[in-house]
This record gives sequence, structure tokens and C-alpha cells, in this order.
Amino acid sequence: MAKPVKTKGDLFASMEDDLKQFWAALSGSRRRARRLTSAGAIAERGDVEMAPLTMKFLEHCEPGELVRARFGPKVGWGIVADRQQEKRVVVISGENAPWCLDEQSAVLQCLSYGKEYDLLPEYGGPFEVFDGSGGTVEPGTLLYARPDGPGKTTDRYLIARTMEIHFRAIGKGPYLTTTKETERFVTAGPLSGLNLDQFTLEGEPGGNRAGFKRWSVWMMLPPDPDRPMKVFEHGQENPQEH
Repeated sequence: MAKPVKTKGDLFASMEDDLKQFWAALSGSRRRARRLTSAGAIAERGDVEMAPLTMKFLEHCEPGELVRARFGPKVGWGIVADRQQEKRVVVISGENAPWCLDEQSAVLQCLSYGKEYDLLPEYGGPFEVFDGSGGTVEPGTLLYARPDGPGKTTDRYLIARTMEIHFRAIGKGPYLTTTKETERFVTAGPLSGLNLDQFTLEGEPGGNRAGFKRWSVWMMLPPDPDRPMKVFEHGQENPQEH
């Protein structure tokens, strides 16, 4: 019996399935795979608005939301995080990024892209392995860390700079400590790790670690809701942001 001849349509359908499985594998979790599946189902219904854009204040955003706002003189990208039940924003674009925005600036208006995105490494890019004995992790590293001991899991962290807010008295002579006039200044604090599953800010993780220096943000967007789109790449400035 002659074997059925595959048409071009059959080949393209097979290729499409391969691509969907490939992107699901890149995400590294069942949760992400389910998102890709549901995204395809939504596309079949004709609803291509995969990431609804919402204007809001940062203080009204939930941990995990991807946002764009004016952080200082430039517009940039940020991820909303929680630190001991206080709102923070990890600014992932621009000079010295990523860095943590203090809560006093969280009243900024922003455009929220929601939570349906993933932050993925450049799998074949610059890479470093750190063991439990130490090693220097640079800000901006996408870190995969596993604590020592049985039953532990590997978690993902984005290593960011922190800022410490200080106040100092303004005055002269022996009355310096009793003056009521103060000024606010900022110094660099210790590195912090943004847990990319819980979206909490924690200390720099220890244990066995491996880090990627290059990473990017991917999400489902029109006009091609069937395929993830890269919206931001670490280390690459968007010329439209100013």
C-alpha cells in the first residue's frame, strides 16, 4: 500500500507544532506551557489582545506586573516587586539597571503590561558558574540558584542594585545634632535578588549558582498572538525611550 503523500499544509502544521513545543520548553515550567496553550486558544477565537495595557499608579500594581514609566529623566521598563509587604519596583532598563526603586517614588504613573510575560536567558550567551564557596555576582545577572541540602529546588533571581536612603542634619558647630533642617541623600546598598517566581526582593542568594549575563523579556502581543515577541533585551537601549 502506497504511503500517503504529505502536502505543504501538513508540513507547515507540523512545523507550527514544533515551534509551539520549542517555546514551551524554553519557558521551563508547566505554568508557562499552559500560558502558551491558552494563548493559542484565545487566538483561534479572534481575540488578539494578549496583553491588555492599563494605565495606573505604581502603588496600585501587583507584584509581578511588567510596567513602563518615567524613572528619572527617561522612560524605562520595570517589574513590580514586594519587599516585606512594601511595594518596590525593579527598574530593568537604562543606566545602572537593574536597580530597586524606593517606596517613596511608587506614586508614579505607569503603563502596565500585566503578568503574562517571561524573562528568559540567552541560552548560548555569556555564562558563569558559582559554587557555595563564593564568587562575585554582578548586577544584571539572571541567576539560577539552588541552596545546599536535600530536597531543595532551583529558583531564578534577577540580581539588582539597591539604594539606601539617608537623612543628615544641616547646620554648623555644636548645634549640628539639634538642628531641625535635614537633607536627603542616597548611597549604594547591598545587592538584592528579585525572585522571578514569587516576585519578592530578597538578599543575594547563596548555594550553588549559575548566571547568564544576557537576557530578554518575551510576551504574547498582536499582530502575531500565536508567537512570543521580544519586547526588551538587557543591555540594548530602545532609541524611542527618552
